[in-house]
Amino acid sequence: MQRQEIDQQFHPVMFFSKKTTTAEAKLHSFELETLAVIYSIQRFRIYLFGIPFKIITDCNALKTTLEKRDVNPKISRWALFLEQYEYEIIHRSGDRMRHVDALSRCYSMENSVLYKFHNEAGHFGRDKVTGMIGQTYWIPGLSGKLKQHISSCIVCIHYNPKNQKYDGQLQNIEKPEVPFAMVHVDHLGPLETTRSGNRYIFLICDSFTKFIKLYATKTTNTKEVNKYLKSYILAYSSPRVLVSDRGTCFTSENFRSFTEEYGIQHILNATACPKANGQ
Repeated sequence: MQRQEIDQQFHPVMFFSKKTTTAEAKLHSFELETLAVIYSIQRFRIYLFGIPFKIITDCNALKTTLEKRDVNPKISRWALFLEQYEYEIIHRSGDRMRHVDALSRCYSMENSVLYKFHNEAGHFGRDKVTGMIGQTYWIPGLSGKLKQHISSCIVCIHYNPKNQKYDGQLQNIEKPEVPFAMVHVDHLGPLETTRSGNRYIFLICDSFTKFIKLYATKTTNTKEVNKYLKSYILAYSSPRVLVSDRGTCFTSENFRSFTEEYGIQHILNATACPKANGQ
């Protein structure tokens, strides 16, 4: 029961609930809704008798049921009982009536207990958390519920060793004993576009002498890579080994054909590990 105060808002005055009997529990849903209204009015009779009041319910069939003429004797008796009161039935959807379910639907504390003893206590394993909870609470099927809770814990998933990916050991690349036998290649950019339309720098580094040759390029495609590698080969000789990352210009079929044509062994770095390219 609610009362409208000076601030034009309704404030609770009293709460009431009642357990149904075995016979009442078998009634149809709209009959149970009507019975709840009857019991409530009887309980609050001293406050409601003689004054107009509103019955707010989420049962849309309540009003139409009481207005019917051809109804069973039980409904007739309830309608006759309500005749002595001045009331108005107002329908309100169930999603706006959640506050009245507090007495009939007890809030489950299971999730909050599991969160407190696992998430807030240090993310311990199932056995330890089960012992901690068992000292204070009893939860049916605790072990299974706790297993499901821990398996969906983001922190536990992130730090679980079984879910970690460990970096492999870097393997040494054998160094050459003569100049221009092994080269390392890569791109730098994109940079500010020049008047010639170049935005990248194609870098070739000799592994033995650390000699570096730079070429300004417009793109990083295979066609330009092959063009400047050929220019490098004509100027300094063809290397036996070429080391690069896994950019598309170095993994394309066109580039593979180029290295095979010049008899170059192509070594690719580990994925997402630029430090593997020693130069």
